[in-house]
Amino acid sequence: MANFTRPQPPVFERVEEERLHRKQRLAAAFRLFARFGFSEGTAGHITARDPEFTDHFWVNPLGKYFGHIRVSDLIFGKPLPIDHETATFTHNQVGTHSGGWFSFQPLYDRIVGEEPNLLE
Repeated sequence: MANFTRPQPPVFERVEEERLHRKQRLAAAFRLFARFGFSEGTAGHITARDPEFTDHFWVNPLGKYFGHIRVSDLIFGKPLPIDHETATFTHNQVGTHSGGWFSFQPLYDRIVGEEPNLLE
């Protein structure tokens, strides 16, 4: 059987280099999603955790076509801590918050609660 070497993520000297690398990959992932038909900017998102401020994420702007997202379009922010009832209410408020934080916070709370090391 052939020996398989698993690719390793790059190592960076400065946090700014790692941040740019993550943002470039995130923007490329949006364009790749669009190529395969997953392009609805109001119904989805992909995020990348910031390497320095680990409680903050980079996310797409609400409503922008995934195929047009560039690094300069990405929004930086900390998800708002909201409860499930508020999230259920705000999912009908599409367009009222430019970052879409309302939509993904309850999901991440549950993921981190069940698997705290998963997002590190």
